[in-house]
This record gives sequence, C-alpha cells and structure tokens, in this order.
Amino acid sequence: MANTNTPAGKPASSPLNRLFQRKSVDQIQSEYASGELKRTLGPLNLVLLGIGCIIGAGIFVRTGNAAALHAGPAVMISFVIAGIVCAFAGLCYAELASVLPVSGSAYTYSYATIGEFGAWIMGALLLLEYGLAASVVAVGWSGYAVSLAHDIGWLIPPEFTQAAGKFVVASAASFDVTDPVVSLNAITGTLADGTQVQFLASSEAAIPGVYTAGLEQYAVVNPAEGGYGLTNAIDIAIAEPIQATLTKATEALTTSGALHPLPAGEIVTVPANVAVQLPTSTIAPIPADQVVKSIANLPAVVVVLAMMLLLVVGVSGSATVNNIIVFIKVAVIVAFCVVGANT
Repeated sequence: MANTNTPAGKPASSPLNRLFQRKSVDQIQSEYASGELKRTLGPLNLVLLGIGCIIGAGIFVRTGNAAALHAGPAVMISFVIAGIVCAFAGLCYAELASVLPVSGSAYTYSYATIGEFGAWIMGALLLLEYGLAASVVAVGWSGYAVSLAHDIGWLIPPEFTQAAGKFVVASAASFDVTDPVVSLNAITGTLADGTQVQFLASSEAAIPGVYTAGLEQYAVVNPAEGGYGLTNAIDIAIAEPIQATLTKATEALTTSGALHPLPAGEIVTVPANVAVQLPTSTIAPIPADQVVKSIANLPAVVVVLAMMLLLVVGVSGSATVNNIIVFIKVAVIVAFCVVGANT
C-alpha cells in the first residue's frame, strides 16, 4: 500500500522509518473533519462518564476490606495521593485535548508525538485495559447480583457464581475451631499491667477454648489438607473475657495515641461481647460435600452481554444508562457519609 503521507517527488520511506512516522496536528484535524465519526456526547455526559469510571464496583467493598485488614486510616491518605496524581493526569489530557480536539484519545496523542508504532502499542494497551476493566466490573456486579438474588429468595446454583475452577460453599456451613490463632484488629485489650491498648491489623494471638464459626453460602475457599482454607477473614464471637497470647511481636495504640511495642508471648485480656477474626490462613474443617467446583460466572457473563447489547443500541443510549448508574452510585456514597456522620 502506498504511503499517502510522503510528499510528491520524495522517495517512499522504508517500513522501519514508517514505524516512527508521525502525523502533524493539521493532518489529524483534517482527517477528523472528513471522517464519519460525529460528536454525540456533551460536557455533562463526559463528566458523568468520568465519574462512572472513578466510582467503580469495588469502592463499596474493597475500601472497607483494605482499611479493616491492612492499612487502616492510611486508606484515606492513599485516596488523597491518588486524587492528586489523577488531577495532574487530567491536566495533561486537557492540554493534549486542547491541541488535538479530535477522537482517539491516547492513540491519537501517541500518533502525533511518538509515531505509528507507538500509536499501535497504545491502541493494543487500550484494548487490553478496557477488556480487563470490563471483566473486573462484571465480576463485581456479579457479586452484587448473587447477593441481591439470595436476599429476595432466588438461589443461583453455586456452580455458576464464580470463575471456572473456584471452590464455592454450596450451603451455609458452621465448624468448630480449638485454640485458634485470631486477628485482634481494632480490639481494645488490657495488658498485664492494666494498660489499655488498641490493636492494629497485624496483631495476632492465640485464644484458648472451642469456638464456632460459619461460612456463608457462595463463600470462596481453597482446598487444603484437613479441610478448606479461608479466602476472607470471618468473625467469631467472644462471649466472656479471655486471656489471649500474642503469637508474634507487634505494636498497639495506647489511649494517648502512641505506638506501644509488644513482644510475642504477651498476655492480653480480651473483653466480652466482641468479635475477633479468623485470618485467611485458617483451615475450615467442613465436609467436601458442602463445597462445589464452579463452572462459570454466569451473572458476570450476563452483565457483559447486557453491556454489549447496550453499546449496540448506540453511544447516546449507553451514556443515558451510565448517567443513571452514576446518580445511584453518588446517592449511595452520600447516604453512607450522612449515616456515618450521624453515628
């Protein structure tokens, strides 16, 4: 195919040189003006589309897990840092979009600055990004759909609620653990000298006695010797004050807010009427007939197909649905903030 970008009277560039051949701003704008793509989304649709990308399916779940099990209040600091980085990225895109007000996003910007090969790489990365993003969102929506269906009495077969090969609890199961090692995350305990401390997510201790724990239907587990390993921490209730022994050195917060180092073997009194957590390393001795191997995540497949059909309808139609979903997401977040501020 002839190189239409080569001026008359000059020899055609070699294939290697063409890999890094760039398009000028005037050429890109001329091609856009004569193209068939027309602008259909206005400023409001674009803003809501951006908000829809920011408020993903996992913000209602992953944030709480990260704060409770790993980072604690530092999650909010990470949100601030991520927001600052995104603001600078947005400014970069705004500058590029003002110079090249055409469709194509990062693909077009790469074509104008790096060349054809860089644009091809960027296009492949965008396809990979959107494909993975759609899969992750579909899995998140699948979890919501399965939970909602369960709450209203529609039981989806567990074989069709997770990715192929996952082990899923077919029905709610309970099991006993003896002298378990538990996480003392967020527990306020009393040391031998009477000092009260609040433990962080990394604090683990052994507690004496036999305790009953439960796995909900559709919980995902991993096969292990003697049962199935937990993939999510689960709570066990402490009815009476007990003496817990730290299994490793850790730090805890005193009432003044200072970090107090604690050695392994330290005895801590855990108060009554609290819940400690069995960590993900715990083996649950549940019968094999209560666990099934998943075949496919059917709700996620349905979500992907529904989104595909929506896109077939057109950009305007999909933007309208996105606007509705964004309003729902924002309303949920505002409701959580209001409830949290009043509790």
